[in-house]
Amino acid sequence: MATPEEQFGHILSLLDENSKGITELKHSMEEMKLAKTDFEAWKPEVNHRVADLEHAVNYLGERMCNTLGVKHAFSLGIAWAQALLIIHEHEHL
Repeated sequence: MATPEEQFGHILSLLDENSKGITELKHSMEEMKLAKTDFEAWKPEVNHRVADLEHAVNYLGERMCNTLGVKHAFSLGIAWAQALLIIHEHEHL
């Protein structure tokens, strides 16, 4: 059986390990906060550019319909719809 001094030393060792773990956790949390701040600053610009792209795609689609006629543009409309779905999915990331 361990002496009281050995038990006390073991307890101090465990406390030291826990303290190091807490310090590492705090450091990780600070890094995540910084990453979140960077993301929040970046996301509105991306959303704005995606909106601009969506408007450009819609405008181009309208011009295609006017140029090719609705019958031919319908077959191409499926591709445009898929592109718009991708844009909308991106907005919700």
